[in-house]
Amino acid sequence: MDMIDFDKFRDWAEERFGNIVVKGKEIKINSVFAEDHKFHMWCRPDGGKKQRGHGVYHCWKTGEKGTLISLVMRVDKCGYGEACDKLDASKIDMAKVEEALAIFEDKDDDSDYTELKKSQITLPDHTFLITDLPQSDYYRTLAEMHLNERKIPIEGLYVCKEGTHRNRIIIPYYGPNGNLIYYNGRILIDNESFSKYLGPDKEIVGKGDVIYIPDGQWPTKGTVVYFTEGEFDAKAIKLSGLASGAFGGKSITDTQAQLIHHFKIVICLDSDSAGLSALPDMGDKLLSHQIEEVSYVCPPKGIKDWNKLFETFGPKVTNGYLQQKKKPYHYWTGDQIRYAQ
Repeated sequence: MDMIDFDKFRDWAEERFGNIVVKGKEIKINSVFAEDHKFHMWCRPDGGKKQRGHGVYHCWKTGEKGTLISLVMRVDKCGYGEACDKLDASKIDMAKVEEALAIFEDKDDDSDYTELKKSQITLPDHTFLITDLPQSDYYRTLAEMHLNERKIPIEGLYVCKEGTHRNRIIIPYYGPNGNLIYYNGRILIDNESFSKYLGPDKEIVGKGDVIYIPDGQWPTKGTVVYFTEGEFDAKAIKLSGLASGAFGGKSITDTQAQLIHHFKIVICLDSDSAGLSALPDMGDKLLSHQIEEVSYVCPPKGIKDWNKLFETFGPKVTNGYLQQKKKPYHYWTGDQIRYAQ
């Protein structure tokens, strides 16, 4: 079987990624699976130790492995035949390529959180579990009023009384093994002088490094999971009986996509214009990570987000609407009407 031509792949990599590193038989590029500036993705056109005719890559940052054909298909969003043509690889065995496109090995659920474990995230000082505070406590009263208005239970949520995160509900993020990986502080009393949301030091961990799953109850592989912008929207969907999570905003990083690549994902953005404009980038990003199924759904007209739908109509209506109105997402071509109303 013919090997992929080294120079042909190098030229393709330089055209797509610009700066690459060539060292012996390896061509190193920045990972396409995570934010990377140190060339963690190593490519071997000669097929590596087993001399696979379709070439191999290994991302040392995420553990992802695959063929160079599958890499071209992912990056250029093209089919198998076109990817072969790009690398002059017409003699590659399709059966072997399809085998290589599958996940090479099942990663431990916690493997994506190795770096986060090292950071030893802790909640801000002077932060208390709401249910642990006396009924008469001022901050408990503020938090209960804020959450009751949104019909969100207080269980599992915290409130900070002093310091940088003072006057905020603290929403913890947990990894699949139950360890604290992040938190978000939602201000109790809106004030333009303060940021609405405030997390930990970005030097430790950023919002783009994590995914929020309500109560840390991570769904199993293959589950349909409804992903929203914010934590309270995700909580509302979970209270409606569906698996849910939150991206933490109107964008998604490669790191986040990798963390949820084993789910069937429904994108549930807000009904504002920013949500509409964000959908193509988010949907295409998820598809580029070879996620099995990507769908989308938008709140009905007049309802700004999923927490509001839940607050107004309750769990049964929220559950039924989400399941009935979701639609398959395909790569954006600019002529589709994406949002269900």
